[in-house]
Amino acid sequence: MRKGWLYMFLLFLAGLLNAEIKEASQEGISIWTRRVIPLPHEFSVKKEVVLSPSDISLKLRTGAGDVEKTGFAELENLFREKTGEVPSGKKFLILIGVLDDKGAVEGRKVGNAVRLKSLPNNQQAYIIESQGENTIIVAGLNERGVYYGIRTLYQLLEMTLTPDKAIIPLVSVVDWPDFDERGVWNFMTDEYLPWYASYKLNFSHLSAGLVPNPVKREENVRVRDMTGYLKRRHIRAFVEAFSITHLNFLDRYFGLYQAYPELAGKGEKAWQKANPHPQHRVPCATNPLMVKVLTEIMESAAEQGARDFSVWLSEFTSQCECEECMKTGQSEAETYAAISAWKKVREKYPDFVLRIFYAITPPKDKIIDFFSKIPIEVKLERCGQETVSIKPRYVYANPGFDEFAARGGWVATYDAQVRTYDGRWFFPHDKGFCHPVL
Repeated sequence: MRKGWLYMFLLFLAGLLNAEIKEASQEGISIWTRRVIPLPHEFSVKKEVVLSPSDISLKLRTGAGDVEKTGFAELENLFREKTGEVPSGKKFLILIGVLDDKGAVEGRKVGNAVRLKSLPNNQQAYIIESQGENTIIVAGLNERGVYYGIRTLYQLLEMTLTPDKAIIPLVSVVDWPDFDERGVWNFMTDEYLPWYASYKLNFSHLSAGLVPNPVKREENVRVRDMTGYLKRRHIRAFVEAFSITHLNFLDRYFGLYQAYPELAGKGEKAWQKANPHPQHRVPCATNPLMVKVLTEIMESAAEQGARDFSVWLSEFTSQCECEECMKTGQSEAETYAAISAWKKVREKYPDFVLRIFYAITPPKDKIIDFFSKIPIEVKLERCGQETVSIKPRYVYANPGFDEFAARGGWVATYDAQVRTYDGRWFFPHDKGFCHPVL
């Protein structure tokens, strides 16, 4: 038995002799640092291991979930593309997975595991830990964190892997995101998903075209089948907020008022007559049917696995002139309808999250009282800045959002496209809207 252990130890030493281990120079550390975007909060490298790619082995924990498997497959593909094969060597181990309740991955304890629990947004935090000179462990409390750790390691390796040589930095990384959601508003194309995810962007809205046309009064309003779309997002740790178009666009796009004529906003002020969206009409949001329609839409999304839904309130300053809507206010009435529908959906789906998106907010003289009535669990989204002619309009310059945030509420600002002085619209992306979350 002792001879067997001695033999294995000698083999291990022989393997190390075939690998070059050297101290990382200051210039080398700087190069490693520049390869990682975004730069981790804590990042250090003291040594580098140079060896044949065939001497490396990649191992994913037993029982890994879909997100871990996706990240692991991306790392395998990197080796396949750069070296011609997925290695299964014996000299250097890259071990990946969610930490168990003992702070270990496959029985190997991770030194900084306890720290992860105290970090901000810790479900997305991760560790990359070098153990000795022949092992690197990528670990997190959650699959999402593991995925981001894999992407950091991917960036470190992709510039050094060749068919003949691999340079592996013996790094120590502890990282977490400052914001729980990072991404764009109205990002809807699968084409860019891998690229976005590779830089740890994790948020987008899925809007437009979700509701079948036309809406029929005798049938529940349903969104189209998006299960495949959600699955593709999920495996790259994406947060996907379902949304329909602005409430005052629902009739033109989905025939809402043909099915429910009593939901059409009353009076001339209910119509939006100015460009760029003429002929839209706000709903009579105090009508109980508004809650019914929104409940059916949200439940349809929840049935498919969506747990995050954004209600886009009417765009521009139109107002239903029925007595109740005039007394309540248009955006206030639409907000209350969305919250009432959300509460009904939560009876069946208790983890269902509501977002309310504001392009126009209530008058400032009543805004504090209005926002104080919104449940703290609701996420608020606001359009950023739009410059029309020479007059800037700041939707986010509103004390109600400050009051909600001061109570501990969640508020996001979307930096909207800018309209130039000659009236032309510019978008930062040739595939459609693509605005950053701030």
